[in-house]
Amino acid sequence: MHIDYLRLVLQLLSLALQLYDFIAKHWSS
Repeated sequence: MHIDYLRLVLQLLSLALQLYDFIAKHWSS
């Protein structure tokens, strides 16, 4: 198993969470 691949997945997951939080804040009704 490649560590770089795992690190990439973690970075993408972190980015997705930040994007979700950003959208959630701007889409709050």
